[in-house]
Formats: sequence, C-alpha cells, structure tokens
Amino acid sequence: MNELRFILIMALRDARKNYPRLILFISSVIVGIAALVAINSFNYNLRNQIDKEAASLLGADLAITGNIPADDSIGRIMQYLPGEKAVEKELLSMAYLPSTNETQFVRIKAVSSGFPFYGKIKSRPEEGAELFRNGQYALVDESLMIQHDLHPGDSIRLGKSFFEIVATLTGGVGSIGLSSAVAPTVFIAENYIDSTGLIQPGSLVNYAYYFKLPASFKISEWKKEYKNLFEAGNLRIESIQDRKSNLNRGFDFLNDFLNLTAIIALLLGCLGVASGIWIYARSKYRDIALLRCLGIKAMHAFWIYFIQIAITAMVGSIAGASLGAFIQFFLPTVFQEFLPVTVDTAISWKALVQGCTVGFVMSILFALIPLASLLQISPLQILRQSFETSANPGQRKVLFYTGIAAGLLLSTWWLTGHWMTSILFTLAVVVLYVILYLIAVMLSRGAKKLLPAGAAFSLKQGISNLFRPDNQTATIIVTIGMGTAILQVW
Repeated sequence: MNELRFILIMALRDARKNYPRLILFISSVIVGIAALVAINSFNYNLRNQIDKEAASLLGADLAITGNIPADDSIGRIMQYLPGEKAVEKELLSMAYLPSTNETQFVRIKAVSSGFPFYGKIKSRPEEGAELFRNGQYALVDESLMIQHDLHPGDSIRLGKSFFEIVATLTGGVGSIGLSSAVAPTVFIAENYIDSTGLIQPGSLVNYAYYFKLPASFKISEWKKEYKNLFEAGNLRIESIQDRKSNLNRGFDFLNDFLNLTAIIALLLGCLGVASGIWIYARSKYRDIALLRCLGIKAMHAFWIYFIQIAITAMVGSIAGASLGAFIQFFLPTVFQEFLPVTVDTAISWKALVQGCTVGFVMSILFALIPLASLLQISPLQILRQSFETSANPGQRKVLFYTGIAAGLLLSTWWLTGHWMTSILFTLAVVVLYVILYLIAVMLSRGAKKLLPAGAAFSLKQGISNLFRPDNQTATIIVTIGMGTAILQVW
C-alpha cells in the first residue's frame, strides 16, 4: 500500500510540471477517436430511424417488382391477396418543356390511387400530392423546377401527352435526393401513362405491385411458398423486413469503410503518441537513474510514468469522444442527399464507449513501446549517460508489436462485426507498416553511406538527422505513407 501511494504521489508531482507536454502527446489521437464516435453514432441513429420508418420506405406491406408485367398465372395469385392494392410503372424518358423550349432526361413514375399506403409523397403545396391523381397533372422534382425556372401551372410533355404541373415534388417514397441529379422524377397518374405512348414493345419499364395486407396475414410464409414461382417470372418479392435489411446492409458497408478510415487516422495519431512519449521518456532517464540510486525498483519507476500516460490517454479519449458526439449532429446535414430518411440525432452511448475504449487501449499499447525502455535504466546512468543496456530487447519488441496487432484486430472486429474484414485489414496495415519501415531503414542507411564529404554544413546537418540516434525517420515515413494511402483510397 505504501509503495502504491508513493508511486501515485510521484506520478502526480512529476505530471504537475509536464502536463502541457502530456496533453500535446495525446492530442494526436483525439481526431481519430472523434471520427470513430461521430461515424458510429450517426450509423446507430440511422439504423434506428430506418427501423422506425421501414414501412414508409417501402410504402406498403408487400411489393412485387420486375421489368416485365406479371403474367396471368401470377396475376391470379396476386388477385387473391387480401387488402388494398396499387400499381406503379417507372421508366426513363425525355421530357419537353414548352415554357423554355428545352428537353430534359427524367424518371417517370406512374402510380395508381392509394399509393403509398404508408408515408406520403411530399410536395409543395401539399395538396398537389393528391391533386395530380385526379387528371392529366404532374408532380415535378424540385431540382428540375429550379433548373428550368418552372412554376405550378406550366406544362410538361411526356411522349405524346401534355401534363400540367400542379406542384413541386420535394420527396418521394424511400427516395434518395442524389438520384434527382441523374434523372429528376416526374409523378403522374397511372391511368394516363398509356396516353403518352411511351410504353411500347421493347420499352424498358419497371413494374411494381404494392399491397397493404391485414396484420394477421403471414407475409413470410406466403413469400416462402411463392418465391420460386415469382422468380421464374422475373419478379421479385420484397417485404418491409427485406427493405429494412437491404438498406441496413448497404449503409453498413459505408459505415465499415468509414470506420476503417477512422482507425487508420487513430493509428497515425498513436504513432505520434509513441514518438512523443519516446522523447519524453528519454528526457526522464537521469531522473529515473537518480531514483534507482535511492533504491527505487525499475518497475516502480516504470509505473510512475505509465500512470501519467494512462490518465492522459483517458482524458484524451473522453475529449475525443465528446468532440465526436458533437460532430455527429452535423453529419445528417452533410449526408442528407444520400439518405432515404431524416435522421434524428441523439447521443449514442454505445458509440461513446467504443470510441473511448478503442482510443484508450490503442494509445496505451503504442505508449508501452517507449515506456518499456524505462525498465532498462541503470543507476550508473546518473554518472555516465552512455551507460545503458538494450532499451528494447528483441523479445519485448515482438511482444509489444503482437499486442498492437491483436488490439487492432479486436478493435476492428468490435467496430465492424466481421472477422474476415478485421483479419484482412489488420494484415494490410501490418504489411504496409513493414514496407514503409523498411523504406525508412534503407533511407537512413543510404543517407549515412552516401553523405557527401564536401557538402555544405546545413546540408550535412540535415541529412545526418536521418540516421543519428533517436531520429524520427521511421515515424515520419510511416505516418506520411499511411496518410497518403488513406487519400488514395478516398
């Protein structure tokens, strides 16, 4: 107990005059931790929102889609489904705008009355979402209205027919705003699509049949019974659960990619931590040698500085997690064009715990490498600075680097949930690190051998710093190399 009390007192006393340096060391990981927390908080909020709005994303309990109309046998099966029914026909075509005498590539959606059964088509003014079904009217995407300076009351020609624009389309069912940049959407009533003459033999049309079913209807059993039959007819059955799973799977891939990028940023920060703590530890050699002369054990001296780093790492992790929680409130605005739902941001405690834990553990693992050199300090170093044993014996190096690789593997698995992704990513990082480290070694040795004897003093000093003791050549090469790799991936 007395030993522990002594270690804590010494750690706090020494940290009192060195806290600016300690905070500077750990600040390099704050950005990586903040990125992890922000990305995962946003992902968890997005998943929750998709779960809540899954029905409105599909617009029905069951959807049957394909690029050919249902044949008579399949039509009879669908006819016996209970509840309400609706049809949508979608195709791409050119539209003519008489007010500007211009044409525009558009996505035409012809929907029957009643659809969507869940959620709604958003328009400005709101009554336009229902008015367009009552005649030869059209809802036109907001981007198209702005681009061609169109207003309600103007007309648009689709194929052979003219339609009056009754409102601006501001959001469809499960739509992603980015799609309007490729082909703005135009909604018309389904019973007017034939008058356009756009559906002819060879036309590429997507057909969708929507059903609002009673709560007692067992969709999964019905789907299992008829799935093969519908697939043989080139039709796909999709339920609310299917839509939810597909969306979550798609955004999970994006989240995993962003998480892996954030982990690389965290690793770069940890390299900065290791480099800074190495310099900090070297400055403490004489102090530790003096403590050793007074009878302090090497392990006790190690724990004094380990506690300092651990507390600083915890503070930095909490600061990074707090920053990430703040940043995630702005992400829905950044990604709104890619999202099918409006995300309600809230603090995710799971993301905070993940960010703090991963940041703290990785910081400590990287800090152990330079801190381990403190175990080798001899009392004789108070008299002879050059007297020292190997600061990092080979076995200890292997142990620490193995710990870092294991920590990276487990952290990646915790964040992505995929073992194969974690293993491949960890191997890729290790291989990249080894390649960059070997390049740094070759650069140091090459600079030492090829240093011109008659070079200017400033040039000789600059090149000599590449191979002098305690040089940071490897750290800089690895950091720049990994940073460049991130930019190339993006």
